Amino acid sequence: MTTGDIPEVMIDTEEQRELTPRDSFLEFDVNLAESDLLSKSKEELENLRKPWSPDRRAYGALPNFENRDEIIGNFPKESGYFKKHYNPRDTNKPAWMNKFYAEGIVLFEMKFGRTLSSFCEEILANYPDLHKSGKEISIFGLSGSGKSTVVEVLKKKFGDGVIIMDSDTVRFNLLARMIKDVEMSAGVDLEEIRDQLINNDIVRSLYMALNYLSKELKQRGYLVVESSTQPVPGADKIIYVEHPDNVDPVAMLGNEEKQKEVAHRLFERTQSRIGGLDNYDWSQAETITDFRNMIDVSVRVPERIHEAFLKNVGQSLNSLGDSVTRLPNPQVSDVEERERLLTEELEKILN
Repeated sequence: MTTGDIPEVMIDTEEQRELTPRDSFLEFDVNLAESDLLSKSKEELENLRKPWSPDRRAYGALPNFENRDEIIGNFPKESGYFKKHYNPRDTNKPAWMNKFYAEGIVLFEMKFGRTLSSFCEEILANYPDLHKSGKEISIFGLSGSGKSTVVEVLKKKFGDGVIIMDSDTVRFNLLARMIKDVEMSAGVDLEEIRDQLINNDIVRSLYMALNYLSKELKQRGYLVVESSTQPVPGADKIIYVEHPDNVDPVAMLGNEEKQKEVAHRLFERTQSRIGGLDNYDWSQAETITDFRNMIDVSVRVPERIHEAFLKNVGQSLNSLGDSVTRLPNPQVSDVEERERLLTEELEKILN
């Protein structure tokens, strides 16, 4: 499906149709002349690296760069689709989010030659409207805190009635095959794809899509559980999984030395659990658009990212305050006993 193929129903409002591309981007805090993605040449973009991640090419191959003017011209219509569940004028969200999401919409089409909205519609085709009330639950916590165990407990509790969106699992199942095809066609080796390009700025597209999909699926009557290192703004229930080693990211805010020390410990734990960069079978990479059929994926998080997680989680807990429910998670070696305790605590929270 191409830009011009979006069904008429995806257009937001009369007001949205009248917005110029420039005004539509400004609504998302994006200045056309100042955005690298919207102003630099193809060669510059395909080799661009951000200061905070100098080893990683931010965008990678962009085989559909020549369509950039058309993509920019279509932005009012494409962004109108996502505005059904995302308000760029909402002042309660993080300041970086507007630009992050807007550029994700553009990047997806420049990279894969199809609109992000058409990809969302392909995913949603798996989920008919249930004509009942849905719910959105956000599970977040540090790496190694036990989010996966919590998700398994919820799967057992709700069975087929729950849609799980684990950030790593979703990223690989939705994007790995497409990224692999695009990058290898450009002569990139698989090691760079695994180490860098699966997690570059294309995650902007992913999180814009997931924001829309989670809200739309809830509206269609599904129970949606999102598991990540960051909370989901606007979820009906936000649950923080406490770390079994009593790691308190709030207490470490402003203490960079302590953050580095704990980040190193978290990295060593993750490294021992995941032998390589990830446990995904790249030789059998396929795009799976039904969350219920996705293959679980775990990744090894670099030490500097663990440090960033500590800061971000601490800041999130501070800013969200009482809207976050903390899930006690003591260190228990027996797997069955740990699941039993978590089940008891979750029952209290959800009931």
